Amino acid sequence: MITIPVFQSASYIERVIIDDVIYFLSFKWSTRGEYWILDILDQDKNNLINGIKIVKGRNLLAPYQYKNIPQGFLMLVEPSDMESIIDKEDLGDVANLIYATEDEIASL
Repeated sequence: MITIPVFQSASYIERVIIDDVIYFLSFKWSTRGEYWILDILDQDKNNLINGIKIVKGRNLLAPYQYKNIPQGFLMLVEPSDMESIIDKEDLGDVANLIYATEDEIASL
């Protein structure tokens, strides 16, 4: 299981290694919708998935398992009872993004 560093900057891209593959994760804050959006890019920065709305407690990759993306679980976790949609300031402060394989989730 890995914790993916996230920040409160309104828009940024970071390089991560998931399942021994390089990906770029693009985070954007939607001022209109007031939620975070995640795009996943391959190592050449080609778009794999665009416009994932980041919400707490659900596998963000589940609708895309047929694509060439990590096959595990990418989830926003947070220890308290905050709402499923997080505020701009919550990302990286009170809410963290984790990636876990199916085996790791099964062992929890």
